[in-house]
Amino acid sequence: MFRRSLCLRRPLAVGDRATGPERVFGKADLEAFLAVAGDTNTVHRTGDETVEGGAVLLPGMMVASLISGVMGSQLPGPGSLYLSQKLNFRRPAQVGEALRAEVNVTALSPSRCCIRMETKVLDSADRVVVDGEALGMNKTPRLWK
Repeated sequence: MFRRSLCLRRPLAVGDRATGPERVFGKADLEAFLAVAGDTNTVHRTGDETVEGGAVLLPGMMVASLISGVMGSQLPGPGSLYLSQKLNFRRPAQVGEALRAEVNVTALSPSRCCIRMETKVLDSADRVVVDGEALGMNKTPRLWK
């Protein structure tokens, strides 16, 4: 796991990686997200009959929000802004499932203070739930020396 202190003490480099803490979204988390998003899709409330056991599915954007947590707190870290994010939703995630996000720096543009990153959210069996690519900006000087 990438340590925040390392990220803040030295310049960014291609290959830098960070893994966020494992997160389990409960029903209260889901209800709060649905209220903020205005999402009334019943698949997130009563379960999806196409999923074994009629599990209650998490909205894809709720799952993908774990990536933002890693980018803002670990890599590149505080002061980071999203410029773009491409997401591929590979498998559904359910309420009560353990998830974690990973970020990997794939390219740097020091003149623009931009960072291109491979992004993933994995379940506890290391199966990819969401993957994609993000472009972020961070003008913190110590990241670019």
